[in-house]
Amino acid sequence: MPAAIARGRYCPRGGDILLCLIAMASLLVQMSPSALAALEFSRPLVERGQIWRLLTGQLVHFDLAHAISDVGTFLLLCRVGRRWGRVLPVVLMSGVTVGLSICFLAPAIGIYR
Repeated sequence: MPAAIARGRYCPRGGDILLCLIAMASLLVQMSPSALAALEFSRPLVERGQIWRLLTGQLVHFDLAHAISDVGTFLLLCRVGRRWGRVLPVVLMSGVTVGLSICFLAPAIGIYR
């Protein structure tokens, strides 16, 4: 345990709080079918201009086990990003990269969660 945490002096940075909120939102959205439908990557809807789905498709999952697995991967990616000194840009760019890759490199995928 880092000394700052042991002494009770650790104050999370804004980026840490945002990343925790993203992870929690990804798990909580599983409880709402309407939220799942509103956020999933849907090729026809992306093609009609709903480009936010390129990123928000990373927040929705087919079931809770899938969500937990992806949140674990997300937290691992955050750790890698921290080593590079830039967590938030690494996480956001990876999410956008996955969405764009599905869009342009996997045309057979119509729905992605």
